[in-house]
Amino acid sequence: MEVLGRFSNPDDATRLSRVLSGQGRDRPSCRPVPSVRQKQTRLTDSQRSELVARYLGGESARVLAVAFDVDRSTVTRVVRAAGGAVRYRADVDLDAAGELYQSGLSLARVGAELDVSAGTVLNLLRRAGIATRRVGTNQLRERTATPPER
Repeated sequence: MEVLGRFSNPDDATRLSRVLSGQGRDRPSCRPVPSVRQKQTRLTDSQRSELVARYLGGESARVLAVAFDVDRSTVTRVVRAAGGAVRYRADVDLDAAGELYQSGLSLARVGAELDVSAGTVLNLLRRAGIATRRVGTNQLRERTATPPER
């Protein structure tokens, strides 16, 4: 104890002396549960070819991700690496999306109506050649409406 001197941390010194004297174990870690390692699923070549064949056969990336126990982005990455084209949701009605957007709804509201993300709506509209509004002007109705009374 005298070797550590007066400049040492008293808590460290007490703990060290307790452990060295055999009076008990060191205090447990402050983390009650250790971190769980992320599970990594490695696909074999046969699994990759089956995944690509099923995707090109029409199954969705989400369904295949669950079936092969991988992330959805892994499915699309494997399909792209195999030379396949990645498709977006085909069940979205492009005409309805265009009409809703042209009526003044935002991309997020159009997506909520069609049960897809705003990014999917944006991709569909761009591919169809429909011009999108500038950022900050996505609500035509709110811009043209009269301000609320106070």
